[in-house]
Amino acid sequence: MTGPIIRRFSRSSYRWTDRGCEPLGVLPGIPGGACVLPRESLLFARIDLASVPPRQRLDALKLELEQKSPFDELEGWVVWQEALACVWYWPRQIEAAAQASLKDAAGRRQFLAEPALWPRLGPGSYRWVSDGERGLYLLQYCHPEKGLYEKRFARPVSSDEAVAWLRRHGATGAAAESPRSEGVPAFSAPMGQSLQPQPSSLEHRVFPVSAALLAFFAVAYGVAIIRADYQAQNTVRQASQLEQQIDGVVDLRQRAGALRTELLALQAYDSVPQVQVAARIADMLDVKGGRLVRWAYRDGRLELSWEPEGELPDATRLITVLEESGVFSEVQAQTRGDSLVELSLQVEQNLNVANEVSGDE
Repeated sequence: MTGPIIRRFSRSSYRWTDRGCEPLGVLPGIPGGACVLPRESLLFARIDLASVPPRQRLDALKLELEQKSPFDELEGWVVWQEALACVWYWPRQIEAAAQASLKDAAGRRQFLAEPALWPRLGPGSYRWVSDGERGLYLLQYCHPEKGLYEKRFARPVSSDEAVAWLRRHGATGAAAESPRSEGVPAFSAPMGQSLQPQPSSLEHRVFPVSAALLAFFAVAYGVAIIRADYQAQNTVRQASQLEQQIDGVVDLRQRAGALRTELLALQAYDSVPQVQVAARIADMLDVKGGRLVRWAYRDGRLELSWEPEGELPDATRLITVLEESGVFSEVQAQTRGDSLVELSLQVEQNLNVANEVSGDE
């Protein structure tokens, strides 16, 4: 399923010929498209770079080719076999001509050698290409230890010449006794690398998309920061308003407490004076002499104890006298021992009125 999708978004490749660039369609392993240079237009070289550090071998290969090549400016495609560089190279003018013929095609395509698209030869394998239509006559042999050998002929190669060349390069068995020619192999996934590596498709496709995504996330992050800052300021304003409201409630509570204190003070002025209560009780009970032992007055409830002179009064009489007055209620009286009288009663608020009426009379 992924194959058709990849092919749909891949770019076509081309083959350079004397007549211009011919379309090849989508080649396997080259989704970005390429321009294939025919073997007839290429030179081949084997360069051993075992004495050069691996990271410096590509630069060393370029210097070696510049010394050996008959071209002032060259390009190439190299297949590495450990430290051995098998390189096909060509003059840069070919690329300029091919690129000019591709002016209607979108973008610059990578140039690669045709043999890089042929199936890889295994150790001890050979390839004898004989194509009269293209004028391509080629022998290849992959030595198990010495790597790839290749030779292109300007005319058809006889069987004896092919055997002699293969034996000279170490071929044995069927390859050295009865080799068979074939046409140009079908293309497969490319092997090797360019002497001048092109920017990868990631740089042309993925990196711009990544940059766009990064810009999008940066904008989204900035918007999120601005929105969060606005919400934070709004929250601060709401908190300030709530604080003001709370301060108002606290102020109201403080004012209510002050008013309650003032009300209690006013109620104290409206309550019955305890001296008048004592005088009224003493007058009603005809108390003469004696000693007050306990006096407790709270919220209109009076509790008192006294030691009268002489005999103790009758508790029932005390209750009757006080309740008949109309200013005392819930009267309770009792004697303790033979010297103490205890009273508990509710003082009515109309004691002042009763006093005023009594005074008028």
